[in-house]
Amino acid sequence: MTVPILAPLLPSDAGNRPLVSIVMPTWRRAHLIGETIETLLRQSCGDFELIVQDDASPDDTRAVVARFRDPRIRYFRNPVNLGMPGNLNVAIERTRGTYVLVCHDHDLYDPTLVKEMVALFEQVPGLSYVHTAVRVVDQEGAPAGRVFVGPYPRVSDGRRWSRFMLTRFDSPVCADSMVPRRVYEAAGLYDPTFAFVADVEMWIRLGLHGDVGYIAAPLIAVREREPGHMYFDRQWEIIATLVEILRLHHGHLHGTRWRALQLQGRIEAHLVRTLLSAVKHGGRAELRKARAHLRRSPSFICRAFGAVVPV
Repeated sequence: MTVPILAPLLPSDAGNRPLVSIVMPTWRRAHLIGETIETLLRQSCGDFELIVQDDASPDDTRAVVARFRDPRIRYFRNPVNLGMPGNLNVAIERTRGTYVLVCHDHDLYDPTLVKEMVALFEQVPGLSYVHTAVRVVDQEGAPAGRVFVGPYPRVSDGRRWSRFMLTRFDSPVCADSMVPRRVYEAAGLYDPTFAFVADVEMWIRLGLHGDVGYIAAPLIAVREREPGHMYFDRQWEIIATLVEILRLHHGHLHGTRWRALQLQGRIEAHLVRTLLSAVKHGGRAELRKARAHLRRSPSFICRAFGAVVPV
């Protein structure tokens, strides 16, 4: 697997480095990004730069960001749309901090987030990344009644954590996580091949470069996706990409035929459960997507289900 490489900073940059580089890839979120930036500017740890990387938004994102006169904010705009992984990589390439924190353009951040993440890195040398528990808010920023605090240790062995991620079809890691810049330099940047879920592959890969830290406090308010978001129309595409990620890393994290058979069994069970849910709740368009995906599967069982999907 070949991924984009992050070049180390030049020695001449050593005297002009913030402790943390916050990178915020953004696209068409002018109505939300201002509130998000406000929560970051209220951080109790103020030694950071905020890189806003605009992926050629057709709205007033530039004007909203320009209203903030804080010198820590650096705004850049791509001439053409690069998509999420490409835009995020460009933003990380601009970083100068010891640590890099990815922040979404619509989520909200508690004032102690940066301070607590940095503290864990300094208390436990060698961590590859730190993530936190999250709570969910609606489009207006009001609590949506869901809080996700995982039963995870404060520090997990990196390879063991990556193996744990291979057992799931969702991610126990919030994309808004902090990584030392040196770890990105060693492991590489986000793989554009995996598009909308490139972060899932990243967290598995980074587990090979050190242990994983976890803060069991919901310091991030993840905003529900707006109606019509592209995520909702790409369920089967996302599943196919997640399966590709699991298979990519399974060999070097497990490597036995028995484990490979277990993985294939989990994949088939998940696909069948998703198919049954589509039959019960989805419309004809969703069922057509399910059938097309299952018919392309290397699994005979999945192809057989795909052949009998009603549309």
